[in-house]
Amino acid sequence: MGEGERNISLVGISGTEYFGKIYKDKNPGSNLSDEVIVCLSNSVWNDNHWQHLIIDIYKGEVHTALKHFSEREDIGQLILIPLDQQQTDGTDVIDDLIRQYIHRTGHQ
Repeated sequence: MGEGERNISLVGISGTEYFGKIYKDKNPGSNLSDEVIVCLSNSVWNDNHWQHLIIDIYKGEVHTALKHFSEREDIGQLILIPLDQQQTDGTDVIDDLIRQYIHRTGHQ
């Protein structure tokens, strides 16, 4: 695991749990590669769990997402979920997460 990189999971509206990494350092290294689900977030650690205010969720490449994150002053955390390691059973991961974290909070 890279410096400033922590394991995390997000749960979609379907109840499916997706495993990835969360970064808060603006110039992080990552041991992930290939395509990932990118979540731009302002997350807070509170009462021994994460509370996420996710701004955007999209599919992208790791190096592009890390660069984008380092350029955004309005984003506190970056969450990367590797696509190749998820058991989705046909679920659209991006839609599942958007419905849980963005539509639920009223951000569109």
